[in-house]
Amino acid sequence: MEETGLTVRITQLMEVLGKGDDTEGADILIVYRAEAVAGELTPGDDASEAGYFGPDELPALAFASTRKVIARWKAGDR
Repeated sequence: MEETGLTVRITQLMEVLGKGDDTEGADILIVYRAEAVAGELTPGDDASEAGYFGPDELPALAFASTRKVIARWKAGDR
């Protein structure tokens, strides 16, 4: 809710990644599949925009761990 303005219902744990060789980003990345159940999509105080994107419309992602999870998801390894 803090980051998106949405209340969600978690439906699946998708991935847990340790930092590994990455020098930036979180020490542990936990990724869930969820569905929005309430609220309106709005950016948190650390973002200028928030939006919905299709798999082939995603903006550039900053961290290697995030790119890795998205690549697995797009490849069908979900």
